[in-house]
Amino acid sequence: MVPLATLTAIDTRSGPEFLMRFNQFQSVQINGTAAPGYSSGQAIAALEDVFKKSMPPQMGYDFMGMTYQEVKAAQGVSPAAIFGLSFSWCS
Repeated sequence: MVPLATLTAIDTRSGPEFLMRFNQFQSVQINGTAAPGYSSGQAIAALEDVFKKSMPPQMGYDFMGMTYQEVKAAQGVSPAAIFGLSFSWCS
């Protein structure tokens, strides 16, 4: 029999259990909900405001899931695209 200490060394290290990645960047996932009486749009705006005030400029953020869809829908479709699509359907 060989003692385990001859094969390995054990030391304690602190750190994350696993690393999350989003678009190949190290990331942190933040989950939240709007407080009663506030819309999800207000919660998104508050999150963006706090991020801009408290994080360094080289850090970024992005949304995923339903929030991503809500942010994209809020950006809307340009009037030129709508006019172009309506013109092609009429001819």
